[in-house]
Amino acid sequence: MTSAVQPLDQLKTTTRVTLAQLKVSLTQKAQIARKSLETHSTNCALPALPPDLDPFFLDVTDNATGAAATPETLVTEVDVRPQIERLFGKRTRPMGDGLGEEREYAGVQALPEVFVLGRKLTITSEADFKWLADIDAVTEIAGLEAASQGQSQSSDPKLQIYSASSYWAAEQLDTERWLSALRTLYFSFLYERCPYFYLDFKRCLSVFKRVAGEPVAIISPASKHLRDLLSTHGVTCEPEPKGDDQEEVEVMDIVKRRPGKSSSRKLVVKGKNVHCLYNYLVNEPEEATIFSPLPFLHGTMRALQTSFAGEIQTPSGHSHRLVLEGCLLPSKLLSLLALLHTTQKQFTLDLERDPRSSSFGALDLKSLRHSATAVFVRCDTS
Repeated sequence: MTSAVQPLDQLKTTTRVTLAQLKVSLTQKAQIARKSLETHSTNCALPALPPDLDPFFLDVTDNATGAAATPETLVTEVDVRPQIERLFGKRTRPMGDGLGEEREYAGVQALPEVFVLGRKLTITSEADFKWLADIDAVTEIAGLEAASQGQSQSSDPKLQIYSASSYWAAEQLDTERWLSALRTLYFSFLYERCPYFYLDFKRCLSVFKRVAGEPVAIISPASKHLRDLLSTHGVTCEPEPKGDDQEEVEVMDIVKRRPGKSSSRKLVVKGKNVHCLYNYLVNEPEEATIFSPLPFLHGTMRALQTSFAGEIQTPSGHSHRLVLEGCLLPSKLLSLLALLHTTQKQFTLDLERDPRSSSFGALDLKSLRHSATAVFVRCDTS
């Protein structure tokens, strides 16, 4: 026998319980509550009260005759739609609760500075991603060639996707090769060939970028010990006001691996002090993974990997989802947004990013909804 599936707006569940079962359940809860109160009330037992006055006693009787009531069945209808929406929505709606208020912007170009380092990107759209499946070998070679040369001017989305999802990285290099990689990338940044790059140490993350044309380096998280250590090497950090809600975090500095207590979430180095920081890193080298949007010596070109692509069921119907994993750099994220505006028109985006990068830019992007006329952003408030 088959039963009809109830629509979501009519879905309810029926609970049946006898009065006797109800009495037993409530009496057990009353005993637990009484015992808890006795335990926490200066070890003094509560005085016994008559059953009709005892708030922890339930006597299910017939008010008219005083006899025990018959075990009639109580029937209760419970609306389970909110629970289903909440559970289902966690997996299908990237613009979930707890992310703060939605901010509206005129478009991708109107977004404030974004410098979060992404690790996983989930894109959900009513339009499918079949255009990705139509990429042939010739198109792939052309896209990779353009991406390796830093070119992203093509109007063909099948070529743009390679430039928007690629990056350069160097890890597990010996000291000599690591220093060569850092030197070429730093001077490429210094002479404004490379807009920014990241150094991912074991316990902290650093970004080198420009603010109003001036070189700036940010290290997060940072400790007082690290600030003092840099100071002894001639690196002056900008004062960072400590908010009342900032907790001290135990971290290890990037070179000596000695524990310290953080008095600030990040260290900010500006102007000529950025070159002093570079000198410090060269003289006291420590292994770190290097990420850059452009080529550098000993760097390897990599691309985001597709971990899921397919159709999903949402409360509003069928949608399509694409999940990309890897290192998502800020400029690449903006390129992907511009590309998706062309191919998908309307979509939502959920970004899992390195929490150490949350204070690197003006916008700590967590989720984004792209409509036909505007971009709506929510930031992580945790």
